[in-house]
Order: sequence, then C-alpha cells, then structure tokens
Amino acid sequence: MGTITVNVTDETETFFRETVQEKLGTEKGVLGKALDEAMKKWAEEKMQNE
Repeated sequence: MGTITVNVTDETETFFRETVQEKLGTEKGVLGKALDEAMKKWAEEKMQNE
C-alpha cells in the first residue's frame, strides 16, 4: 500500500470528508477507500479522453 501526502483547499477537504461520512459512515478506513475510488475514477476518465 502506498502513501501520498497532498495539500487541498480547506473547502475541498471539508466537502469530501462530509460527503464520505454521509455516504459511507464513520468506520475506520472509509476515507481512504473513498479517496482510492476517486483517484482511480479520475485516472480512468483521463486515460479515456486521450
């Protein structure tokens, strides 16, 4: 498993965390799972647009 440290705006972080909590709950690991899903989706969309 890899580790990536990134900086995002406070607004983006708050929106993402609130959305994850609303949709997936507060169990341990859900934030990482949601971010993993979001990163894969973004990369797949970018690859399709080439």
